[in-house]
Amino acid sequence: MIQSCLVSRLGERLQQKAAERTANVWPDKHRHVPWVIINGISLESEQMIMDQLQFLICEW
Repeated sequence: MIQSCLVSRLGERLQQKAAERTANVWPDKHRHVPWVIINGISLESEQMIMDQLQFLICEW
């Protein structure tokens, strides 16, 4: 299923949309992948939560 989506027009559109969202993050531009964006806000200072992201999501 993933492979069929990857090579489909839908997969291309989804990838393009993700690239646009990544290019337009605010206020800090992304510097690596993955990059955490919370509620549409990109803060470089919050990237250190990657190690705890699963825990934080479960607690939320």
